Amino acid sequence: MRLGFGLPVGGTGATPDNVSVLARHAEALGYRSLWVFQRLLCPVAPLNSYYGAPNEAWPEPFRSTLDPIVTLAFIAAQTERVRLGTSVLVAPFYSPVVLGKQLATLDVISRGRLTVGLGIGWSRDEYDAAGTPWEQRGARIDEFIECLDALWTQDEVKFKGAFYFVPTSRVEPKPVQKPRPPLLIGGYSEAAFRRAGRLGDGYTGGNMAPEKLAHTIARVREHAERAVAACAEEPNPFEESRAVMIRGWALATEGQMQEGLARIVQGDVHAPGTQPDRVLGIAPGHSR
Repeated sequence: MRLGFGLPVGGTGATPDNVSVLARHAEALGYRSLWVFQRLLCPVAPLNSYYGAPNEAWPEPFRSTLDPIVTLAFIAAQTERVRLGTSVLVAPFYSPVVLGKQLATLDVISRGRLTVGLGIGWSRDEYDAAGTPWEQRGARIDEFIECLDALWTQDEVKFKGAFYFVPTSRVEPKPVQKPRPPLLIGGYSEAAFRRAGRLGDGYTGGNMAPEKLAHTIARVREHAERAVAACAEEPNPFEESRAVMIRGWALATEGQMQEGLARIVQGDVHAPGTQPDRVLGIAPGHSR
């Protein structure tokens, strides 16, 4: 098991000093990874509930959140070994060529420490604000991943799908990690589990009761095995890197998060393997 921290990118604790201190302390203590999430906005009258707590108000930290990619670039410049991950970026808010360029650059400047978590999101308000259709979002992210993979692995990229197009081009720099940074898929539906097993290198999720973890792991692995078997005559280049990654965390109040952050800043954090704090990344069997 490898442990990591979710960086304080939301709420009043999301300051440059707090993010920096936590990241540097976590690396010094030997933690494996640092993670960020994405929120574009916090609507005053949301069109739908927060998936983690139906019929309740959106969590207070969502009112102010740092951009995930900019935050990881900031931390990459201050650390050397700890891995940097997104859980998750909402892929349909971007075009593949724009996000592909940003993430490849991040992998380069971090010297190959990036783990990419992608999902389809759940907020209709954010979809509307991003100008992205809510319909066919599942098909859209499937094609997005295929296009992203082409951008990262092909010397001359040419892609034409139902949603995305790239003219024959050289798109560089490529990511440092080969054939690509670990790509984890988030979500809680069977379609998300299938997507993680078929198109990704693993799965990322949270707000999940422990008893549900075994079921999730089993479903993703089953879909991964089916994908590998389906291309047995033409071996999958990502087969060896397939793993199941589960990121779990407990919902906390703003006060609890401030208290936990204060303990970390003050150095009151136990070494990995003894008593992890409230916000953890759990990656059974993940080799990266």
